[in-house]
Amino acid sequence: GDQREYRFEIELSVDGKEFTQVFQGESSGNTLQPEQYTFEPQPVRYVRLRCYGNSVNDWNNITEIYFNE
Repeated sequence: GDQREYRFEIELSVDGKEFTQVFQGESSGNTLQPEQYTFEPQPVRYVRLRCYGNSVNDWNNITEIYFNE
């Protein structure tokens, strides 16, 4: 969103049991456009997104997630 920074982390897994954290941080809080977060390419079958609230309260609003090869 363009008014708050959202805190979250991205974890990846090939088996759904052992996850590796590839990103931890927050959104910029200044755009309604998709933001890009880069990490090393790796085999993946499962994606886990852990959300930790925003700069105002404990809520997260995520509309869409895109992954590119």
